[in-house]
Amino acid sequence: MGYSLFNADSKVVSDLPVPTTGSVTQEAKNDKAPTTRGRRFLRSNVGKVVVYFAVFGVIAAALTLVLGWVLARGSIPKVTLRQGTFQGIIIDRPNFPKQVEAHLGIPYALPPIGDLRFARPRPVLPSNETFEASSFGQRCPGRPFKPLPDGNDNGSEDCLTVNVFRPTDSTDEFLGLLPVMVYFHGGAFNRGSSKSHDTAAMVAWADPFIAVTFNYRLGALGFLNSVLAAEEGILNLGLHDQVLLLEWVQENIAAFGGDPNQVTLMGLSAGAHSVGHHLLNHKSTFHRVIMESGGPYSRALHHYNSTLNTQQSSKFMSLVGCREHDISCLRSVNETKLVNASDLVFEQWNPSLRWAWQPVIDGELVPGRPLDQHLPSSTNISILTGFSTNEGSLYVPRNLSTEGQFDSFFSTLLPQVTPDEDISDAYPQDSYVEWRSVGKEFRRLEAAYGQYAYSCAVRQTASVFSSSSSHADVYLYHWAVNRTVLGGAAHGDCVPYETMDAGVRSISATQRAIADAFHGYLTNFIISGDPNRGSEYGASDDRPQWLPVQEGNRTLIFGLGNDERAGGETKGMPAQFVLDEWALPECEFWASQSRKYED
Repeated sequence: MGYSLFNADSKVVSDLPVPTTGSVTQEAKNDKAPTTRGRRFLRSNVGKVVVYFAVFGVIAAALTLVLGWVLARGSIPKVTLRQGTFQGIIIDRPNFPKQVEAHLGIPYALPPIGDLRFARPRPVLPSNETFEASSFGQRCPGRPFKPLPDGNDNGSEDCLTVNVFRPTDSTDEFLGLLPVMVYFHGGAFNRGSSKSHDTAAMVAWADPFIAVTFNYRLGALGFLNSVLAAEEGILNLGLHDQVLLLEWVQENIAAFGGDPNQVTLMGLSAGAHSVGHHLLNHKSTFHRVIMESGGPYSRALHHYNSTLNTQQSSKFMSLVGCREHDISCLRSVNETKLVNASDLVFEQWNPSLRWAWQPVIDGELVPGRPLDQHLPSSTNISILTGFSTNEGSLYVPRNLSTEGQFDSFFSTLLPQVTPDEDISDAYPQDSYVEWRSVGKEFRRLEAAYGQYAYSCAVRQTASVFSSSSSHADVYLYHWAVNRTVLGGAAHGDCVPYETMDAGVRSISATQRAIADAFHGYLTNFIISGDPNRGSEYGASDDRPQWLPVQEGNRTLIFGLGNDERAGGETKGMPAQFVLDEWALPECEFWASQSRKYED
């Protein structure tokens, strides 16, 4: 089975109708450059796409990249599925060591509009038509991180699309079926899209594997978590979208040359939380996971009928003008009005871990509180997971100056906390000096919040799964590269390194070495389950061997002491394998307290 190519003079379908899966044929290459790319490709500014980070709050770190969507001379990739035949593009950037074939904007579910709004996703129908797959589908409605300069970032409820990337040098039959990585974008379950991650670059710089990105419903459209949603059986619709996508991968990825028996799930922040939920509710649709700054034990999880969810859903229904139990009304509300109401409710409870429109305990995809769930006895899933030093720096207010304000922040975040709780003892006041608009409580607050919400939850994942009876390897990392003086090593800062971003790699030899190491470890894990595996692009004899947590409770720390991007001169080591001791007492405190802080 191989990838097919079509004559460049053949008809290119100009619009992408709602099509669903099949066989691959091989057609002769044409030496003539393509003469037409279709209206959808031209609408994308003939090859310029903006990529930005889908990490909630990392707006300042968003990058604008000219991706170079250039159709390579002589061939255009084509794949035939049961839902139709799709004609893709070839991505050819000057800084890529090899080209990448891409099929973009393929529907994996029927459009969730009309009667299918606030309904579980349904597979697309079979078709014999040919469709263009040369540009991303529209993102699911939600507040974007940053407007795109080309203006091509309008949201639409017709958004359930998937993108598939593979290197062009991987069509040799001796390679067989390739390992697959499915990337879950982040964005607090309210923002982001499949365009949020420069997955093509990650593929271009690695030994051959296939990568998949996709959209899932966000905000109230994806996570209307209320008594009404429970009555209608539509809790956690965004997670149900993800389940259908994984089934689509199982059914279709072999047509792209991918191995359905070697699938790695990968995500950051909300993407990692999503992966964590699927990990605890494991089905046979994946075999390894990478969870960056998130996981199954994330803290923002409540019952669908909790006081918090009831308040938020009631506010939402009032804003859209529907009665509490009227699903028909919700399906008829104007999209703009509905999305604006969803955003308003989210912002009212932002920033905190009491955000609106999050996954909830539904008795199905999230059967119960993650800490109470038994690990599936059949699970033998290798895990690679990690956190950043300053996970909280993007989320907490910077101007708090008194201990009373510190206590008030946590009493709002965690209403179950009583005055005699010892959070203050776990995080004693430090000597941080108030500077400009930054209060003296900032460092203390960002440490406590970041460790509660992210770092310690990640470490808890490593501890629980490395102690399980599955005997699967668990690899833990710590991201410590300082990007700014105030933010430090913030939430999501690892993303440009894993995608081999040219801007980061051009800063210095040390930054390039950090990117090479991080990207190499991750892609090695995707390909083989072993981050230490040698590869053409990721091999290095001077990198430390990354052993699983089970072999000595150690972690791989990236860029410890490096402050080049923050204006300093300290370079540190690209990667060091050390005993996992950072913030250990604080994490033990949160592990002992977390149960009573969650309703």
